[in-house]
Amino acid sequence: MNRLKQIRLKMNLTQEQMADMMTSDKIRITDGAIASIELNRNNPSYNFMKAFKRTFPEYKIEDVFFYDVWGLIWELKK
Repeated sequence: MNRLKQIRLKMNLTQEQMADMMTSDKIRITDGAIASIELNRNNPSYNFMKAFKRTFPEYKIEDVFFYDVWGLIWELKK
């Protein structure tokens, strides 16, 4: 399961609720954007990651969005 989805479900949020929380005056996040990222159809944009970090500062961007890449690199180094 996608890490973004794990975090969202852990917080008992719908995609729409998470999008509303992440939306600001400067950056608009949609539930469709969250769905696309959760389904691995799209990668998160810089603005999406910026909004995520602002809203959920307790999570590291690399752990949420780049875990699979770093995990693969780690495995290849063994």
